[in-house]
Amino acid sequence: MISLLHLRFPKYNQIMKKYLTLIILIVLIGLAVYFILPRQQEGVPNQQEIYIVESPVASSITQEGDKSSILWTKYHSSIYGFSIDLPSEIYDTSAPLTVFEKADTQTIYFAPAVNADGERNTYASIDSKRQNKEYIRASELTIQSVSDQKELSQFIQKYYQNIGCILGNLIEIDGSEDYSFQFLDANGTDLCFTSAVIFRRYSPKYQKVAIGLGYSDDLFWIKSDTGTVDLTDRVLGSFQFEK
Repeated sequence: MISLLHLRFPKYNQIMKKYLTLIILIVLIGLAVYFILPRQQEGVPNQQEIYIVESPVASSITQEGDKSSILWTKYHSSIYGFSIDLPSEIYDTSAPLTVFEKADTQTIYFAPAVNADGERNTYASIDSKRQNKEYIRASELTIQSVSDQKELSQFIQKYYQNIGCILGNLIEIDGSEDYSFQFLDANGTDLCFTSAVIFRRYSPKYQKVAIGLGYSDDLFWIKSDTGTVDLTDRVLGSFQFEK
């Protein structure tokens, strides 16, 4: 029968090849869409809890004659566009230091993977304790897009509306295109006290502001031969905005 069709309709074979090629193409496109495009499982929140598992770079520091070997990891945030160096382990816990990100918020948390009660930390559990003003060994970093200094000023006023802080002078950072900045009181005459904020960074180039990394003073401490070593300055000094 097929041979008779071929004899009576010379173009039959060519038409069938075109249809077959089209069907194969549609199947391949469908498979590509299924496997390449990101998919979110039902019931799983849009949340990233990134454990520090990249290959750390061996480094060392000297503090008061005490030399301790420290492993560092450069963490890159694809959601918020920044990088920061973090120690691979922290003082008084065997749980690894963990970065908790959630794409639909402005806040990143840095905390041990497991809390003091032996329970696994999550973005939701840390955020709940922060909102309820409960103690949690964690630091937070807030990152916001700001197109210019005017928007930066508006962000500071909104962020500190409860205590009335406003944006003060921008301070150039040596070797960087970024700026630190002061907080002033509502009258703009005296410095505004913000104990919970030890890090302030504004980037005109990337049009972003980052503030925070307060609350837990010992989060970036590690054990040493003679006690503990505070790595906070080293961690904060490594911060860089990225695309």
